[in-house]
Amino acid sequence: MSYVGFYIVDPLQNISMGNISPICEKLTSWLDPIAQKAGFDWVHVCFPQYIVMPKPSDVIVYICSYEHSVVQLAPGAKGLIPNPSTSSHKGITLIGPPAASEVYLKESNPFAVAALIFHEAMHNQLQTNNSMHGKFPSPVLSAATINISPEIKPTDAENNAMSDAFKKPVNQWTDGQQILWNAAKKREEGDAVWDSDIKYQI
Repeated sequence: MSYVGFYIVDPLQNISMGNISPICEKLTSWLDPIAQKAGFDWVHVCFPQYIVMPKPSDVIVYICSYEHSVVQLAPGAKGLIPNPSTSSHKGITLIGPPAASEVYLKESNPFAVAALIFHEAMHNQLQTNNSMHGKFPSPVLSAATINISPEIKPTDAENNAMSDAFKKPVNQWTDGQQILWNAAKKREEGDAVWDSDIKYQI
């Protein structure tokens, strides 16, 4: 059986344990029909506790606090990442290749976090920058500002675009995984400068 791996990488546990399940459930409810329309059997949404080696069809979204950015270390990122602590941005995606997406945890509502993750995954898979925000009629999850409710879901046009995108593999930046796991290990060991590599760099 074929599936799309949708990996939310959060070694520093910015997302609370209680929010992991509702985030995965919401994303799965959105992504399963999209993956199936693209010819896959299902989508596997998870928070991996190990370094993944993504298949061509898989997606990685990193989670950082508003003080940190791992995507700033991706190829071609220098000078392109706004300061998460002062910017209105709640996430960023470098088109690449390789593509690199991260969400800054400024929300505690699991529906809002799921929507932000989906939004950055759209940038990642559609390979579009901010032009995506006006690409679809009556946008919901592709909009620059997302109105959050428990009933929120992507529009048919957003679904169709993501389904088409899943058929065209996008190379993912994977090095951020080790960087974040290293930071988590240093923090656990009591290293005072555990976040020196991922602190926002002007």
